[in-house]
Amino acid sequence: MTRRSLLLLVAVALLAGNLAYASLSGPSGFARDFDQNLARFPLAASIARSDPALREVLLRKTEAAFNEGGWPAANGVLNIILANEMEAYADDEHINAVDRAELTALLKLMSDPLACKSFLMAGSQRGEFSDAAQELAELGAAHGAAIANGFERKTKVSPGCRLVTRSSERSRCNCVGGLSRSSPGRSSGQSRDTSAATPL
Repeated sequence: MTRRSLLLLVAVALLAGNLAYASLSGPSGFARDFDQNLARFPLAASIARSDPALREVLLRKTEAAFNEGGWPAANGVLNIILANEMEAYADDEHINAVDRAELTALLKLMSDPLACKSFLMAGSQRGEFSDAAQELAELGAAHGAAIANGFERKTKVSPGCRLVTRSSERSRCNCVGGLSRSSPGRSSGQSRDTSAATPL
């Protein structure tokens, strides 16, 4: 057997050993602590408890985001998923409140085209855009209220009924995280800074 063949055989054996170890070692630390971390934030925890399939999606996607970008990324993904799942059930009053708050925040940022564009493209971190801090806090609160209202309405729907949602009208995103990104409701991929909860 040549040296090259021997090295290839050793590399394959190491790779197989790593894969076997990963599959036998059980859940990651993130997965083990997921429910405990989420329990600190009652709204997010209630939503996860009420829908085991959604909980699995939350766990899988937030863990992947955490591995890529830490807690802010995990919070951002969690916010996006919760908003997409729950804001669609919110009533007109809450949806209109979110839209008004988004418009107010954008009008406040309008005098600074660079800041406005940055907010539209990537949202905002807590403490960013200090000139519009109040408007962004109100926007976060509106999203948190819409999420809570959507969750309440969804859980009140009886199994035989079908609640008509706005998912076909709009693609809403994010809402619950204090460490996460915040962005206007019609974009996707960012999350919103709210006072309702700070997941994870």
